[in-house]
Amino acid sequence: AGWIYAVFYFLIYVLSLPGGIIADRTQKYKGTIMSGLILMAAGYGILSVPVFAETPGFSWVLVLTCIALFIIAFGNGLFKGNLQVLVGQMYDNFEAEAAKQGPQALAEAKDKRDSGFQIFYVFINVGGLIAPFVAPLLRSWWLETNGMVYNAQLPALCHEFINNAAGMSAQALENLNTMIAAAGGNIADMAASCQNYLQIFNEGIHYSFIASVAAMCISLVIFF
Repeated sequence: AGWIYAVFYFLIYVLSLPGGIIADRTQKYKGTIMSGLILMAAGYGILSVPVFAETPGFSWVLVLTCIALFIIAFGNGLFKGNLQVLVGQMYDNFEAEAAKQGPQALAEAKDKRDSGFQIFYVFINVGGLIAPFVAPLLRSWWLETNGMVYNAQLPALCHEFINNAAGMSAQALENLNTMIAAAGGNIADMAASCQNYLQIFNEGIHYSFIASVAAMCISLVIFF
């Protein structure tokens, strides 16, 4: 998981280079940005499909997840760097017009470039502020819809019980019983309750990516 996370974040930044090259070669900055938004929406759409790995270790679910992450990273590479360029180009044109009016007008135009980028960076990060609140709400909503409640410690204990119930300590089993009961499960059939909780929890995680798809589509409409 650590390696996947590290490579994903590396690709988010390094793929801005081919994204910039594509935009420079084609001279279609707006088209490249829109393509990036569509690719990111597609990647998040793949992640929103509620698949569940029945067996631990390497599986097609992991492969599908990595493909989705690459699509998101490549879409971001097409989108992010070129969006800054587009903002800069707007002020290039603005300053060129101001230069015809004299040094004073040009100085005022250059001041507006700084303000423009400040506004841009504030709004580009608004989603980053909202997302950590929206995704957990969607996950918790799905659990509650299925008569369960969110518990951050429960998935690990459920996995431990399914994989090695005999090796669990008495304290861990007691904690599991308490948490499953509080979360809305049936302690009489602990294996089924653990499997069911993991299934619903996993679905809630996947469904939270629907918010990302919606955000990408809204961004695309506004940009268009």
